[in-house]
Amino acid sequence: MFSLESELCSALKPAFDKALGRAGTTRLLAQVQVGMVIPDFVAVWGANNGSEHRSRQISDYDAWILAELLKARLRPTTIARRLYSRVEKVQKRLTRLAAIGLVKPGGDSAHSG
Repeated sequence: MFSLESELCSALKPAFDKALGRAGTTRLLAQVQVGMVIPDFVAVWGANNGSEHRSRQISDYDAWILAELLKARLRPTTIARRLYSRVEKVQKRLTRLAAIGLVKPGGDSAHSG
């Protein structure tokens, strides 16, 4: 029925908005790698603050961080250890992800928004 994931995303977006009761705040991203998997789409919802264009530019590394945060509220040091990365790199990405509304900082930890 859908030849491209972008067509699937376009068809599903109104249903996600309606189901969540947050019209215009859902973003569906196609071809985003999450860990070692590339799902058909990833749904992200939150405040519509004009960051839609920037959120489409998340890297594979950003997606891995988001995948870890979906599991639990974690400290940057824990995320870095799980991803075999430097804490400074993780913190920089968390700051960027918070600026575009994909994560919420919480003291020494962060969680997906």
